[in-house]
Formats: sequence, C-alpha cells, structure tokens
Amino acid sequence: MRLDQLSDTLADWHRWANGFKVVAGHGTSAMFAGVRSSRQWDDSSDVAEQTMHNNEMKLIDFYIMGDGKGQGGLLPEYRTALQILARNIATGIYNWNSQLLPSNVQERVELIAKAKAALLAKMG
Repeated sequence: MRLDQLSDTLADWHRWANGFKVVAGHGTSAMFAGVRSSRQWDDSSDVAEQTMHNNEMKLIDFYIMGDGKGQGGLLPEYRTALQILARNIATGIYNWNSQLLPSNVQERVELIAKAKAALLAKMG
C-alpha cells in the first residue's frame, strides 16, 4: 500500500470501527444485536465486495489495535496517533487531538510519521 492510500484506508477504518452508516438507523435490543439483515436482494458481487471490505477493516484493526489480549497491535502512542489521525481524516476536521500525544507540533508530526511507517511495515 502506498502512503497516499493510507489516508483513505484510515478514514474507512475509523468509520468501520465506529459503525458508521450512511443512513439513519434504529437501535437494536440485545436479543437481536448479532442478527444480520437478509441479503437476498443483494447482488453476489455486492456481497463479496462487502465481505472483502469487512475483512480488510478487521485486518487493519488487528494491525493497529491487536487482539483482545493486546497482542499484535502497535505501540500505545502509535495507536493513539493513528486513531486521532483517522478521526481527523474521516470527519474532515483537523482539530481532534489527545492529551496522550505530544503538545509540541513537530514532535506530534514525527510521532504520526513513525506510526504510519510502523503500520505500513506491518501491512507489508
């Protein structure tokens, strides 16, 4: 993956991780939380594309966050940097920040560059 594609991937990952939906949805009860809606009207290529996208986002999530035991993810400061960067890109508002990131702008830029490099290295 190229560096210019990483921004789009991070924005997609942010929306995927937050359950972003283009249309307004409704809440679900706990009983039906895991139930998927019928796909009988979807074209087979749509289903395949959606499945591939979901699997790609799961992989990106694992590369950044690791598994439930904290294995496989990036360093905590890199995770935070990429989470904030992904939110900024996805929302188009570049003022999201975290107290966990350096307050010095140059240090923050360097940290984000290192985090991107570490993610790209994991992605191969």
